Amino acid sequence: MHPYASLTGRSQAANGASRNDLISKQFKTLTQRLFTELDIAKHRRFDLCGDTASVRETRFPHGPCGYHGRYPADRAAEGELPASCALSHDQIAIGEALTRKARLLVLNTADSFKESLELCYFGYHLVFVDEADISGHYSKLAEQGALVRTWDFDQPEANGHCFHGYARRFVNSHVPMFDGSDQFLSEKYGRWEEEADFDRQHPIKTLHHIACENRRLKENGKWTGEIALVTLKGDIDNLGALFQSGLAEPTFARWASLSRQVNAFFALWLPWYCAHGENGRFRNTYTVFAGGDDFFLIGPWESTLELAGAMRREFARYMARDDISFSLGAIMTQPKVPARHLATAAEAGLAAAKQHPGKNAVNLWGSTVGWREWQELIGNRRHALERLIDEANGLSTGFIYNLLRLADQAEHDRPENANRRPEDALWRSRLAYRCARLPKQQQSIGPALAAECGAALKQHRGAYRLPVSVLLYRQRQ
Repeated sequence: MHPYASLTGRSQAANGASRNDLISKQFKTLTQRLFTELDIAKHRRFDLCGDTASVRETRFPHGPCGYHGRYPADRAAEGELPASCALSHDQIAIGEALTRKARLLVLNTADSFKESLELCYFGYHLVFVDEADISGHYSKLAEQGALVRTWDFDQPEANGHCFHGYARRFVNSHVPMFDGSDQFLSEKYGRWEEEADFDRQHPIKTLHHIACENRRLKENGKWTGEIALVTLKGDIDNLGALFQSGLAEPTFARWASLSRQVNAFFALWLPWYCAHGENGRFRNTYTVFAGGDDFFLIGPWESTLELAGAMRREFARYMARDDISFSLGAIMTQPKVPARHLATAAEAGLAAAKQHPGKNAVNLWGSTVGWREWQELIGNRRHALERLIDEANGLSTGFIYNLLRLADQAEHDRPENANRRPEDALWRSRLAYRCARLPKQQQSIGPALAAECGAALKQHRGAYRLPVSVLLYRQRQ
């Protein structure tokens, strides 16, 4: 008997074997037995109740870090601040610096700087500085061998200029901040108005303030519109297939160029567009993450939905290829919902969008539609219905809710639905009845309203709830 061993990673299994076990007929049995032992060895590492030694001994004099609950805290709790560790403090400092600073210095020693990250990373000290800091100091540090790298991550200027003499790293995000126009219209923030700070150097808006940005001031002096956020999570469809067969003669250089071009749209163009595009129309959308082939955005509900359509349109123009697209999951929530729940729900919406035939779709409010249909619904259909509502000097909330119910019935009445019932087809007569029963002063638009909504329901079925919901949330008190 000879020991026959298998080593995979850090797991090892051994089993006795004879010469006959190595012949073809017996070898399969041997390998099955060996892999069974290997599987047992792998799972033994997760036996938390056994006598397995710790990877690294440590102490928790102040308990675990209050920010992530795993690493030992190296400082005690103070006031409202929990016990914490240096890594958490560095991560908080990096988050603040990405919104307030412009450059990152990588140094062998940071003795000449007052503020640097607490930990050394791969033996280097990291310091974030403003753009206004004198460059002459950098050259002196470089001559002394203290300065290793300088990276500029500041946002591009309004005219698109982004090179300032330093190597660029597109790691910045657009963060909504208060300005004079917000101060002039501060009543839209309601009970959060007193929390608005217009005087600090970096007056960052909270999620509660962002959720109020799409409210409108009516002639009666009241603010209308839903106080809510929309979270967008999206990524490019079939990116692996794009790199595998998207280039006629692939080379490493062409792969690298394609990768950088895709990254530049999300990491460079998107934050700039949020800050400066269309006269600042989307300046209240927070780019939590944008880079590589995906993005994660949080913003006021209506303008962020409009931003999604603008992104898809500009992405198609940028790539100049119809077979390169991205899918998107969108969710609408109150501003008090924790960020981790926003991420989970948006990811589920993105997964639903990926199930659409051919992908290239968006999921919102339980409806998944392709981008071409999205543009038709949120563009033409919404504007047509909005125009009729304005001509009627406003339709009742009950009528709008009734349109949502009719959209559900029209969805069940799809010809391809094998389980549809005869009563599902009543949405046509119910729509005609509701339009005929409008108040006397609105009956002049009844025929046009019935024609527009009837055609939209017939074409889009349940997806018609998308533009109807937008107009419903817009008129909320």
